[in-house]
Parts: sequence; structure tokens; C-alpha cells
Amino acid sequence: MEGIGQLVARRAGLPDGGIAAPGRLSRHLKPVDARHAQFQIPSQLQNSSQFQIPSQFQNPAAAAPSPAGGLDLAVAAMDALRATALPDARSFTFPDAADFAGKVEEISRTVEFLQLVAAQAVERTRSEAQAARQPSAAPGWRTGWTEPTATAAGTAIPADTATAPAPEGPATSLTEAADVPVQASAANLAEAADPADDGYRNAAEFLRARLRIGIGEARRRLTLASGVLPRTGITGQDVPARHEVLAAALSTAAVPSRSATIISTALDQVRHLADQETTLQMEHSLTRTAVRSDPDFVNRMAKRWVDAIDQDGTEPGEEELRHRQGAFIRKPRRGLHHLEIFATAEQFETLATAMNTATNPRLQHHTDD
Repeated sequence: MEGIGQLVARRAGLPDGGIAAPGRLSRHLKPVDARHAQFQIPSQLQNSSQFQIPSQFQNPAAAAPSPAGGLDLAVAAMDALRATALPDARSFTFPDAADFAGKVEEISRTVEFLQLVAAQAVERTRSEAQAARQPSAAPGWRTGWTEPTATAAGTAIPADTATAPAPEGPATSLTEAADVPVQASAANLAEAADPADDGYRNAAEFLRARLRIGIGEARRRLTLASGVLPRTGITGQDVPARHEVLAAALSTAAVPSRSATIISTALDQVRHLADQETTLQMEHSLTRTAVRSDPDFVNRMAKRWVDAIDQDGTEPGEEELRHRQGAFIRKPRRGLHHLEIFATAEQFETLATAMNTATNPRLQHHTDD
């Protein structure tokens, strides 16, 4: 268990009691205890105006040329740890088991961030390969005298030698002709293959087949990566992340990717409803909550923010009401007919009056035969 202690630092969190109104948020946040000094929120999250993207993300070209060596070492370390984890876990005490679970979770958050980086890299390189692919020119009119002649064996014979007479000598048997190797190699086929022609419609489907993950998970990674990772503009300039505060927390493995997805989705929902200052304050508050709490609590806080910003929701128009209103016959359930009605306030009053009149026992007259 010594190897895992060298990979991550020990962290612990405090549950957040909730968020108050935006103007009184700072007075309701509890200070961090001294025994949790190692888990204080980074300075770039405490003041959004001082936010700085890490240097390795400001200039991607300045990073290491190839992370293959580091990944191989990490995989080797994880393989060694996995081989001894089960026997060692049997001798854990409760504090040891809790510390082990916390460190493993920190490793998983680092892996989740690397998954986002990998997904964005796959989508970017795939798009670049498709853009760089040039369509083949249409063949013009040719005489055919200098064209190679295809043979059944898959080799090409020039046209001027295809009709040449056979050399004098003993006839060659079919068995000897079959032993002639075909002049084609796997290297030539690999060079001729187009890297962009992988048979998938988009990067999400490619990731699903290549990584053996669900299509929903592939799309989640690509969507989150587009919001929390820096991008390259059309002219080659570096474009910062759309959610910079959340990106800083995610890059330091302080926030799980599930919480980051919830925050990013909530920010996109209010993007056209709130001003930039309110959106930044919402991102700052939810990120602080995600550092200290679980994704379920972050989801509840995100809904409270969305409801506070857009309390009544978008007012429906007359055309939308006309499209949605009406009575719809649904599939019967357990022998009962299912009728679904969408009506305006006036229509509902008319229907309620008719139904109450029909079901009122005082207004029903029964005649005895």
C-alpha cells in the first residue's frame, strides 16, 4: 500500500449546509477547520478574478511531446497495486480502509480528468483528419495504352508487357505459378488507408466502439470536455475554457466529473437568462459545493440555482399552447383505458363542470322499472 500513497495526497471533505441568496453567500459559508488545512479550496476558486489556467493548459505545445511513457509507468504501478490490493485489504483496520478508499477515489478523479482530455483529443484529431482529406480528382479520358492491367493474383502488369509473348523454354506448371508471392504488404495497405475513414458517424460512436463504453457516457465526456477544457480557434489561437472556475477545480482532481457535468449543464440552462456576473457567481458557488459535497447534493443545489434564476420558466406562446392542448388516447393499462387531456384554464373549467354534473348523484334520476 506504499505505492498508492505516493500517487495522491490525502483529502477529506466537509458537507455543505446549502447555499443562501447570492448576496449573502459568503456569510453562510463555514470556515475550514485547522485539521483540514490540506483540503482548503484553491485560491483560484476563492476569487474568480484571480483565476489562472495552469501553464500546461495555456500552451498545449509546451507540454510533453508524448505521454506514452508516463502512461506506461502509471499502468505498471496500477497493475502492481491491483495484484496485492485484495490480500492487503484483508488486514486493514477501519481507519486504514477509509484512507485507502479515499486515496483510490482521488486516483479515479485524476483518471476521469484524463478521460476528458483523451476524448477531446480524439474528437479534435479526427476532425482535423477529415478536414485535411482532399477529394480525389475525377479521372480524365485515357487511351488505355499505358494503363496497368490487373491480374487475378492482385498484381499489376504494364500494358506494354501484358501482351508480350511468353519466353521460350519449358512450360511452367500451375503449382509453380501459385508459389509466386503477391507483391503487396501490410505496410503499403496501412499507408493507403485513410485515418479519417473509420466507419463511424461521429466521435461519440468511435469512442463507444473503441473504449467499450455506452453512447451516453461517450457523449457526456465530449460535452463536458467542450466546456471545461481549452480549445483551439479557427485561426490557431488558444481559446480558454468556457467555465474557467470549474475547469480549475477539475484539473486539480478536486471535483468528480459527475459533479462537473451537473454544474456545466446547469450553467448552460441559465446562460441566456442571467447576466455574466450572476452566472459567474453561480459557477463559483456550485464549484465550492462540489469540492465539499457529493454529486447528489450538488444536483439539488444546481436545481435551486436554476429555479431561483428562472422562477416561472419560459412563458409559453399561443402557438405552443395550440400544439399541446387536446385529448389523447393512450395505451390501456391493466384493463383500464388511459385518456390524457391538456387544456387551457377556460377549457378545464368547462370540462370540470361537465364531469361534476355527470357524476353528481343528486342530479341523477333513476327510474324503477
